[in-house]
Amino acid sequence: MLFLVKIIKWKNYLATYLILIFLFNLLLLNYPLTNVFGFEFAVLNSSLLVLLSGFYTLSLSRNTSDYKSFLKTSLYSFIFFLIIPPAVSVTHDLLTISCSLTDGLLFYIFITVPSVIIGGSVALLSVFISQKFRYHVFILMFLVVLSITFFEFYYNPQIYFFNPIYAYYPGTIYDEALSINLKLMLYRSLNFIFFGTVYIISAAVLFKKSVLIKRLVVCFSIMVAGIFLYFSSDLGFSTTQNKIKNILNNRVTTDHFDIYFSPGINQDLVQVIALHHEYYFSVLSDFYSIKPHNRYISFIFKNNDEKKKYFGSENADIAKPWLRETFMVADDYNVTLRHEIAHCFAGEFGWGIFHVAGNLNPALIEGAAVAGSPEYDLNDIDYMASLAYNNGYKVSLEALFSGLNFFGHTSGISYIYAGSFCKYLISTYGITKFKELYSSIDFTRIYGKDIHLLSEDYYSSLFGNYKVTNKTQADYYYGRKPIIYKTCPRYVADRLRKAWNYYNQKDYKKSLGLFTDILKLTDNYSALMGYSNSLFISGKENEAIAFLWKNLNDFRNTSYYYDIKFRIADFCSQKLNFACSDSTYKEIFEKSPGRELTYLSSLRLALVEKDSLIVPYLKGSDMDKYLIITGLNKEAYNYYSFPVMVDLARSLDEGYDLFLKIFDKNLIIDSYQSSFAMYRLSEYMTAHLDFIRARKIAALSMRFDKDKNLNFILRENFEKVNWLYANGNKLLSLIKF
Repeated sequence: MLFLVKIIKWKNYLATYLILIFLFNLLLLNYPLTNVFGFEFAVLNSSLLVLLSGFYTLSLSRNTSDYKSFLKTSLYSFIFFLIIPPAVSVTHDLLTISCSLTDGLLFYIFITVPSVIIGGSVALLSVFISQKFRYHVFILMFLVVLSITFFEFYYNPQIYFFNPIYAYYPGTIYDEALSINLKLMLYRSLNFIFFGTVYIISAAVLFKKSVLIKRLVVCFSIMVAGIFLYFSSDLGFSTTQNKIKNILNNRVTTDHFDIYFSPGINQDLVQVIALHHEYYFSVLSDFYSIKPHNRYISFIFKNNDEKKKYFGSENADIAKPWLRETFMVADDYNVTLRHEIAHCFAGEFGWGIFHVAGNLNPALIEGAAVAGSPEYDLNDIDYMASLAYNNGYKVSLEALFSGLNFFGHTSGISYIYAGSFCKYLISTYGITKFKELYSSIDFTRIYGKDIHLLSEDYYSSLFGNYKVTNKTQADYYYGRKPIIYKTCPRYVADRLRKAWNYYNQKDYKKSLGLFTDILKLTDNYSALMGYSNSLFISGKENEAIAFLWKNLNDFRNTSYYYDIKFRIADFCSQKLNFACSDSTYKEIFEKSPGRELTYLSSLRLALVEKDSLIVPYLKGSDMDKYLIITGLNKEAYNYYSFPVMVDLARSLDEGYDLFLKIFDKNLIIDSYQSSFAMYRLSEYMTAHLDFIRARKIAALSMRFDKDKNLNFILRENFEKVNWLYANGNKLLSLIKF
C-alpha cells in the first residue's frame, strides 16, 4: 500500500495525471468521430492537455528548487503526457478500423503537441501574477483565452476559429472534408514559438527573487498576444466585419437590407437577389407578424470556395440572428435565402444574447425558420413529413425537441419534422403563442397539452393533408446516415475531394487509386461513382458497368440506389446496349424517386427513341446537349426536357431573346410534366427580370391541379412572381448600387 502511495505521489503526482489522460482517452473511444485517431481526437486532447499541463506546472513550480531540475522534470513529464493519447487511439484503430494514421499523426503533431507548452507557459505567468492564487489565476486565464472564440463568433461574421487551446474549429459539421493545411500549420507553429519562448523565459526567471522581471515577462507576453490578436485578421486567422465588407465590396441598398456582393457577380443576378430579399421580407413580415425596425445585412459570395475561405462554411448557408446577418452563395438565392432571413425574423422574438430559441434548442431554432420557408427540394414540407412518417422514417417529436437529439438524425429528416410541426403549431394556435414557446419551450403551459399529445394532433392533421406511401421516394430522400454514424467522415471527405480533383484534371490513374482506397474503408456512394466513371472514361467500359451492377444491392433502400441505376443506364446507352438502358430508364421513370431523376429518365427515353440521339447527347459538350434538346423541341414540345434546357441555357449564358425563340408553338398545360416545365420556365424568366412573361407562365403552370404537392410549389411561385410584377420595377428604381 505504501509503495502504491509513493508511485501516486512520485514527481508531483505525475502518475495521477497520466491515469487521468489514459481514462479520458478510453472514454473517447466510445463516441463517434473521437473514436479514431483524427481531428476531433486531437482537438479534445489538446484542450485537456492545456489544462493538465498547466496544473502540473503549477505544482512543479512549488516543489522544485532550481531551473535545470524544473526543465528536466517538466520535459519528460510532458513527453509522457503526449505519448498516452496516440498509444490508446492507434492501438484501438489497429484492432478495429484505421482511417489514416498519417492524417491522425499530422493532426496530433500540429494540434495536440503544442498544448503542453501552452498550458505550462500560461501556468508560469499565473505564478508571476499571484503566487497565492496561482490556480485561480490559471483557470481564469484559460477561460479568457477560450473566450476569444466566443467574442469572435458573436461579433465577427466568421464561424471558423483559431484558438491556442484547441487550435482550430472548421465551422459547420456539414463540411466534412478536413485536412492539415498551411494556415493551420502556420498558426500552430506561431503558437509553439510564442508560448515556447514564454515558457523558457518564465522558467529561467521563476527561481529569481526579482518581482520586477517577472512582471515585465507578464506584460511582454500580454502585449505580444494583444498585437497578434489585432493583426489576426490580416494573417487570415479571423474575419472581421470590415474585412468581409472590403472583400464583398459591391454594396446594394434596398428598403430593408444592406447587401454586400462579391465582385464579378452578374449585374442582373445582383438585381434579382436584391428583389428576392425584399419579397421574402414582405412574406415573412406577414407570417411572423413582425415589422423589424433595424436593417438586415446579407453577404453574398461568388462561390463555395470563397465562402469557405472567409466565412468557414463551404456547403451550408447560415444566419446570425443577433447580428441580423445572413451568409450565402449567389446561386442559392432561390433555395436558402428565405430560410436564412427567416432565422433573422425569428431572432426578433428570440431568447438570450443570441436571439434564438430558449436553451439554444436546435429543433425549435430550425423548425421556426423552416415553417417560414416551408419547401424542401421543391416539395411542400408537410408532404415530406408525411412521406417520411408513412414509409418507415418515424421520429419521436418529444425526443427531437429535447437536448441535442436533433443532430442524431440525417439533417434533412430533422429539419422536415421540426419545420412541419412548427408550421402546424403556428397555423393551429397562432403566431403569438408560438413566439412565447420559442423563448420558453414550455409546451404544456402555452398550449395546455404536452408535446406528446400535440404530436398526436399534428400527425392526425398531417394525414388529413397528405397520405403518401411512396417507399421508393422516401428511401431516396431519407436513406442516409448522419455524420456521427459514418466511417471516418473527415478522412473520406478529404480524400473524395482530392480524388474528384484528379478526375476533373483527367488524371484518372490517381483518381482510381484514391477512390479505391476509400472503397476499401467504406461503401461510399461518391467514391463508387468516381471509381466507375474513372474506369469507363479510361476505356474499361464493361468493367465499369459490371462494377456498378455488383455493388448496386449494397445501396438498396438508400438515397443512392436509383442514382446508381441511372448511371448504369447511361453507361449502357454509350455502349449501344439499349435493351439495358431502355428498361432501366423506364423503371426509374415509373418509380419516380425524385423530380429530377423522373424528368431526366424521361428525357433519356425520348433521346433513345429519336434516332438514338442519346449517344451524342451523353458524349457531347454542354453546347452539344443544348443543341440536341432544342432540336428535340422543334416539331413538338418535350416538356420533360424544359428543366434541362433551362439549366443548360443558364450555364452557357445563352442570349435570353434567342432562348425565347425556341417557344414558337402553343403551350398546352394538361399534365404534371407540362405544369412543372412551366414552373421552371417561369423561374428562368424571373431571373432575367422579365416579370410580365414570368407571371403569365406561372399562371399557366397552375392549370394542372391534380398534384397537391406540386400545386403548393406552383402557388408559391405565382405569388412571388405576381409580387415582383407589381413591385419589381419600382423597387429597382429605388435600389442604390
